[in-house]
Amino acid sequence: MENGVNNMKTGRKEFIESSGDFSIYGVFRFTAYFLASIAMYIGDLQIAGIAFGFGATLGFIRRIARIWE
Repeated sequence: MENGVNNMKTGRKEFIESSGDFSIYGVFRFTAYFLASIAMYIGDLQIAGIAFGFGATLGFIRRIARIWE
């Protein structure tokens, strides 16, 4: 782990490059699945379906975008 973020000698440039793995798609997708699980727990299947569909659509869009690159 010589170039890892946990290394005390890591410079700012390496930290910024390693922080590039953060994806806002992942945040929204996680939130959508989380809301879907809460809605299923409550018993509101319509909201659960919408949230689950939104999360799945975001995952599909992200996959297409990665293939496109």
